[in-house]
Amino acid sequence: MMIVVVIDSMERCYFFLRLVENLRSGHQFYFLTTEPLAHTLAVLSNIRSVFVRRKALKSENSAQRAEDGYWKNAIEVLNGHISLPQARRDAAAIEAAMAKIIESNSVARCLIWNGQQLLARAVTEACNRHGVETIFLEISNLPSKLFVDREGVNALSSIASLPHRLDALPLPSMDAHEAWFRRYEQSKRAPLPQSRFRLSRKLISAINLLMKIVGRGAVLNTSNVLKLSNAVPKIPGSKCYSGDELAKRVYVFLPLQVSADTQLKLHSDVTNIEAIRQAVGYAEKIGAELFVKVHPAETDRGELRQICDLSSKLNFDIVSSATLDLVRNAHSVVTINSTVGLEALMYNKKVITLGRSFYRDFDSDRLKKYIHHFLVDGIDYFGSGAVSADAAKALLNR
Repeated sequence: MMIVVVIDSMERCYFFLRLVENLRSGHQFYFLTTEPLAHTLAVLSNIRSVFVRRKALKSENSAQRAEDGYWKNAIEVLNGHISLPQARRDAAAIEAAMAKIIESNSVARCLIWNGQQLLARAVTEACNRHGVETIFLEISNLPSKLFVDREGVNALSSIASLPHRLDALPLPSMDAHEAWFRRYEQSKRAPLPQSRFRLSRKLISAINLLMKIVGRGAVLNTSNVLKLSNAVPKIPGSKCYSGDELAKRVYVFLPLQVSADTQLKLHSDVTNIEAIRQAVGYAEKIGAELFVKVHPAETDRGELRQICDLSSKLNFDIVSSATLDLVRNAHSVVTINSTVGLEALMYNKKVITLGRSFYRDFDSDRLKKYIHHFLVDGIDYFGSGAVSADAAKALLNR
């Protein structure tokens, strides 16, 4: 059985190599990638792979035709990292490469991360046309659990459109949930893995970028490689309240999200700045303070300047306290569609969502069923070493 794995970055390459390691005795894998170093690593690991090269722009009137395709909403286009005409041509090259794999092999399914990158959108288009099943993956932000769905992730997932699908899943025992909850709280004391800076991986990504430029890899995007850090710079005037201090305050908590992420660009009509304005109004209405925390992986300095300017104008605090403490002691939580809102539901907090969130119709039972039986357990996206065979098989069988 052939399974195509879509690799859109070196980070994804590291994860998928770990995922397939214990499955290769019973499955055949084929990597499709726009990253030349990922292609090289796959070949060195005896995994069949194809490296998709970008097509050159011509002088024809491609800009007008580019407006009409699925590629116009790819996250790289929305963030201004690739032009519409080039996106259309890259999408055509990707679709052709995927169609060739499907026509030459018995492809059972395709593993796709998130689904909103140009590479993923083009592969999904080819899969839909040829009747190949797709499985979409995303981090859950819960320890050792991965979001896996055949329809999509976040607001595009099956449980966003039909949340009652969760009702058929078994309800975990109180003891099992409480034991997991204690592990969850312990894990939340650590910094977000997304904010870690690894010089070695930055260097590898830079080498990959150079190879991609020389080799004319499709979907050329330099934004992530050129960032010197994955963590938000220190914000002047931000306050760090202890849990005991927070317990004495009446406040609304607004966790901001990465401004360039698909959650904001595709699944919300509200930006971080607009969310702040709405949260200020809500906090004033109930007579509470507003505490705003910038996402630890936000690196857009222009966005950060706007947030700081608003803080002095609208009289709210920018905080750097532990998210766990901020959630546990909040009167209520306002979010666009962050999984922090989902976590606030675990503490029975009132949650106001401003964007399209997959958990908007969750009650206590659905929340527990989602955690324990919808998410695939035993897979740490940011971990090291091979994913266990049982966990990897559970993902494939989802």
